[in-house]
Amino acid sequence: MTSHTSRFAYGCLLSLLLFAGVVLPRQATAIGPSSKVRAVQIRYAGGNWLARPGALRVLMREVAFRTSVETDLTDIHRTLDAPDLFEYPLLVLSGDRPFPRFPEADVRRLRHHLEAGGVLLIDNAGETERNATGFSESVRRLAKRLFPMQQFNPIASEHVVYRSFFRLDYPSGRNLRKGYMEGISLGRKDAVGGEDSTRIAVLYNHNDWLGALARDEFENWAYDLVPGMGQQREMAIRLGVNMVLYALCLHYKDDQVHLRYLLKKRNWRIRPPENP
Repeated sequence: MTSHTSRFAYGCLLSLLLFAGVVLPRQATAIGPSSKVRAVQIRYAGGNWLARPGALRVLMREVAFRTSVETDLTDIHRTLDAPDLFEYPLLVLSGDRPFPRFPEADVRRLRHHLEAGGVLLIDNAGETERNATGFSESVRRLAKRLFPMQQFNPIASEHVVYRSFFRLDYPSGRNLRKGYMEGISLGRKDAVGGEDSTRIAVLYNHNDWLGALARDEFENWAYDLVPGMGQQREMAIRLGVNMVLYALCLHYKDDQVHLRYLLKKRNWRIRPPENP
């Protein structure tokens, strides 16, 4: 098992133990801050890579508050050629406009990161339809270079990413532009009755979910919601928590051992607004 894979396994095991109420000995704190779950925002040239400043820090704070997963609340951003990129299993790519073609070496490193077990969360923060479409086209060009034989597919509402912690039915955000997320899956699914070993390595949210989390310097919500119905912001926060838990633990909530717990403790839903 590689150190990269070990870090994923350790993070998932730790979160499951804490979630189940297992008290770890005080000596566990000696593992140090590197044992905390950390997410890194990808910094790139020629676009607006930091469209929602501070939102990722808010997300990790919410993860720590709502679950027992310990998170690093430092604002972390790296270019794809950073020497320590592989220390971060969770990468976030955000923008509100088109961005230029990434260098080929960066694409290779990102592909290697995802094939090694990393997860990339993409957030479209485009304010106008033109900018949102431009960012999306840039994302699809990048995805084609990353995995020429794969493509984005809509993620069904029954997928485990919608119930890795909270049970959700739709991907909320600052806006409700699309009622689904898209994903690129890696791995293999046997044709006849075999085990499904695929996982979503790239998650694409069109609805500016980081915009729903962002706060200003006075800790007020930085952006208004569109259309601002129901519990739209709360659902965006829950979606962010789910995506982080999915990145850590993948399909563990699909295991039969968790069925009784899910039925008993998570048997509720909040439906999407009827007229988004």
